[in-house]
Amino acid sequence: MRPAAIRWIGLMMLASGCTGARYNMPKVALAPGNYEVLGESEASAVGIHLFQIFPIKLNDKFGRAVDAAIAKRGGDALVDVSVQESWFWAYVLNGYKTNVRGTVVKRR
Repeated sequence: MRPAAIRWIGLMMLASGCTGARYNMPKVALAPGNYEVLGESEASAVGIHLFQIFPIKLNDKFGRAVDAAIAKRGGDALVDVSVQESWFWAYVLNGYKTNVRGTVVKRR
């Protein structure tokens, strides 16, 4: 392979880095009497890095897990959140699992 081709490939690899949007945890103002506690909830979401190049549902896994935990109880927000991350490996991919647990509340 010619040096120019190698430089071009390297430049393209650097320029094609993957980025994702931040998940902004909803801010909840919990004034006494303005919310109802629906109970504990837990959910998880998985993202995969295929061939160490292609991210599949990798960047939004935290947001998906939080939204699923809230939806399980039919609430508006998740408070007292704890997050646990784990990963697994296979020959062609790495998987990343995010598990969230917290208390679901609903505004009145």
